[in-house]
Amino acid sequence: MTYRTIVGIDPSLTSTGIAIKDHEGHIHRERIRSTGKKTDTWDMRGARIKRLAETIVGHVPSNSLVIIESPSYGSISTSAHDRSGLWWAIHQKLIAKGCDIVPATPAQRMMYATGKGGGKDAGKDMVLAQTIRRYPQIDITGNDLADAVIFLAIGCRLNGQPLEDSLPQTHLNALNKLALPETVPTHAPGRVAARAGVTSPAPVGALL
Repeated sequence: MTYRTIVGIDPSLTSTGIAIKDHEGHIHRERIRSTGKKTDTWDMRGARIKRLAETIVGHVPSNSLVIIESPSYGSISTSAHDRSGLWWAIHQKLIAKGCDIVPATPAQRMMYATGKGGGKDAGKDMVLAQTIRRYPQIDITGNDLADAVIFLAIGCRLNGQPLEDSLPQTHLNALNKLALPETVPTHAPGRVAARAGVTSPAPVGALL
């Protein structure tokens, strides 16, 4: 299956990056900002997540292929719970729009951008610098947009329409465990994908 629109999303509670290649081949990017306070009530935090997910997915065309950064199961920050809620809210709203979703890990993002899956040569600023250099046709003004563009580029290559003329094999190794999803029958609204491309399964007990 070939997708007409492809989207990369770097989800964040404060600054989400979105990169979109539309059906005419034009590339758009969006930055969605949001702020919260430590004194916010549970209801306020839930409402913020709901609004943010609606705004993010509102930029995504229906029936798109979406590459989104996968959850960080090892995160222990105080905002980890809210970030997880945002991720799943985005996920469910994308499914409701008929989108197919391929989560990609931070290591895969770093490898596609820099050729390395971690370390000082694959940090945020290195990813930003390499992305600006490789995609001069896109206005990339921060780490969030750089990450989103890398996810978009991964999606375009999986779709057989790469943004780059060529890439070193060290970068292409990021795709080794990624694949386009296979659509399976469902009684739920929209199209639900069998996510063969998920490379960061939940740890044992995480889904209990």
